[in-house]
Amino acid sequence: MAEAWAHNKPTIIKTKDKIGNNRTSPYLNKSCGLFFETNEELEEILESYSENPELFLKQFKPREWVKNNMTDEISVKNLIKIFEDI
Repeated sequence: MAEAWAHNKPTIIKTKDKIGNNRTSPYLNKSCGLFFETNEELEEILESYSENPELFLKQFKPREWVKNNMTDEISVKNLIKIFEDI
């Protein structure tokens, strides 16, 4: 998913997977896409996109989020902080 977000493509993810895990995408947030739980919710999301794709996609900024949260530099800083806190 991070690769899709890095290419500025939001994702739409079902909240539970087949074995009942609640979060199939722990980094998904309002900037990167949407969760849905039921088929009806997915239909609403797809209808919203169909009505006005540009407006629908404007609500997301996945590439910006990746640049602010998932670069190698940021990841290394986070890892160093983890070790410093031990």
